[in-house]
Amino acid sequence: MTEHIPSKLAQVAADARSMLETMPIIVPMIGGDRTTPGRAYSIGLTKVGHPEITIVGIELEVARSIINTAADHVLAGTYDYSSPCICANIAEGYDVAFRPISKGSAGGGFGLGRAVLGCEFPVVQLYLPDENGFFPWQRKVDRKFGKLQSHFKHDGPLPMTRLEAFKPH
Repeated sequence: MTEHIPSKLAQVAADARSMLETMPIIVPMIGGDRTTPGRAYSIGLTKVGHPEITIVGIELEVARSIINTAADHVLAGTYDYSSPCICANIAEGYDVAFRPISKGSAGGGFGLGRAVLGCEFPVVQLYLPDENGFFPWQRKVDRKFGKLQSHFKHDGPLPMTRLEAFKPH
């Protein structure tokens, strides 16, 4: 698996796999630049049958904290964000939304995850609302804020309903 990965990435991936032996997930953070916003994403949720979670365009330590909170709900069996949904109890004081990212849309954005897991994997994007509570696909959204989070293509309908607590079968 690692013979096709550049040596530096192979070492980082090996370190991340070691961390996953004692932690349920890790959250790498990728800094942005003038043309591409920064983002963070989980690695480890696919081990429990759930897509990984990414956040784009907000301060990276905040994104990491929010992803950890969302992942805790998944790992506890409280919520499943695989389908488009709106959910409370993730970011204090407001709802967030989840949308599956289209297969192939991620491009090189999840290289460490692929190196760690050894395969492609599904990802859902967690969206934060603007200061008035609007998401990027809503007409009244702050366009600048909405554009920061508009980085990937998505599958399925828009999140329109609030997710109730997940009830495992």
